[in-house]
Amino acid sequence: MPQIPQRPIELPKAKVVNVTPVAKPAAAAKSARGEIVPTAFFAAYAFFQLLSSGVIVALSGVNGEFGSIEAWLSTAVNAVACCHYYQIYQARRSKEGDESLVVDVLRYSDWIVTLPLMAHELRLSVTVANQASEFYLPSWSVSVLAGFTVFFGGVWKFYCRSCRKPRTPDQIVIGTGAFAASCVCFLLVTVDLLNGLGPIESAARRWLAALTVAWYGYPVVALARRTDKVSETISDFCFAALDTFTKGGLALYAAGVIGAS
Repeated sequence: MPQIPQRPIELPKAKVVNVTPVAKPAAAAKSARGEIVPTAFFAAYAFFQLLSSGVIVALSGVNGEFGSIEAWLSTAVNAVACCHYYQIYQARRSKEGDESLVVDVLRYSDWIVTLPLMAHELRLSVTVANQASEFYLPSWSVSVLAGFTVFFGGVWKFYCRSCRKPRTPDQIVIGTGAFAASCVCFLLVTVDLLNGLGPIESAARRWLAALTVAWYGYPVVALARRTDKVSETISDFCFAALDTFTKGGLALYAAGVIGAS
């Protein structure tokens, strides 16, 4: 029987691919940001805590009877702010899931409680600073409108996603209406308070006017963040600065640090 010569089996030549490890700058940047932002929020939280302690001291009678009701309101406002800023600090540190959404929810839940209290406190403070105050709105309506300001802003922010793309026609209509309603409520509150102050003739009135006008920084930062022209880190710093000035400043006023009218 003829023998068939065996042929050597030829294997295909393997190609050697040189893989160069690529660094992950995004992760490094996120890690760096995760260290900076929590530190800033912790500083704001600590400042709120100090102010709350100072107002509690004022309530004990160190500064007399001035601003007792206002001091109680400021204590509640700063206590709520302390709790929320501590939770924001924890959310920034954990870096788990959608931390931006968690921070936004915490921030709006803070405002829905503190803004009506601050509006009522400002109304009382304006009445004391200007005995001849003339208001457009009843006293109770200021707190209600302040609450609706945050509520309609939350509808625009969360339900309609700030009218960002992709968006449905319903989100455009509801979001635009909610944002407009929030602005109307906000203007009614601030204009009424500024009108009640009257002429700025004393340190107390100047301070109250500054605290009221500072509220306009919130919609400005929110709109700037919506256009993506301001980074999330910068908006966090801006909101923290506004909260510190408005809530902390009102607490200092209630404690009697700022001179009476």
